[in-house]
Amino acid sequence: MTLPLACQQLDRDYVLDVVAFRADFAGVDVSDPGQLRKWFTDYSYLSANDLARIAGVAVSTIYRWRGRAGLTAQRFMARPPKVVRPDPVAPSNWRDTTWLEDNYGQYSIPQLARATNRNYETIRRRLLRRLGALRSKRESVRSQHPCCRRGWLLDHYVVQGLSVQRCARLAGVSRLTMTCWLADQKIRIRSGTEQVVLNNVTMAKAPGRPPQRPPPPRRGG
Repeated sequence: MTLPLACQQLDRDYVLDVVAFRADFAGVDVSDPGQLRKWFTDYSYLSANDLARIAGVAVSTIYRWRGRAGLTAQRFMARPPKVVRPDPVAPSNWRDTTWLEDNYGQYSIPQLARATNRNYETIRRRLLRRLGALRSKRESVRSQHPCCRRGWLLDHYVVQGLSVQRCARLAGVSRLTMTCWLADQKIRIRSGTEQVVLNNVTMAKAPGRPPQRPPPPRRGG
């Protein structure tokens, strides 16, 4: 399915807007709370993801800058509650297998420690010996999760036109995580209105879908 011409035009305009906004951001000293506050105020209509794209930083950095500027994060989309996966169940022979290496990244070291009834340092040292060096949790999760790849994101979010929430459900992650993945891959996040329009276009083109009846006229109008 190809995107409607209107969406393609919006994507092109968005890239041009980002270039213009970056020129304004180049003069902002991020160590100065006053300049940060003015920048956030001038561009209060932009989302955290848009600001992160302009500044070339992670979304979490934008929230940290807002705190430095004395602003709250309520004007941005509220972060969804953190989804904590239940602890894994370790087999009785986990020491003699690659169970730790296979589950590291999907589960945290404290979760692996509770599953094996060992302390944090014991599991960490064992992983250091088996893996050679511990990668950060984020890098490990990203490297092992197939849905954070650019090809998957382009196919589902750009080509198929699925919403961020729908992509997050398919990937089994939170909406914030999916938003960060899209931002890392430099993929523009559609607005809510644009997503609704795209959903209507997609549903209208679906085979076998009955035509929708127009809404009844208002009385007295």
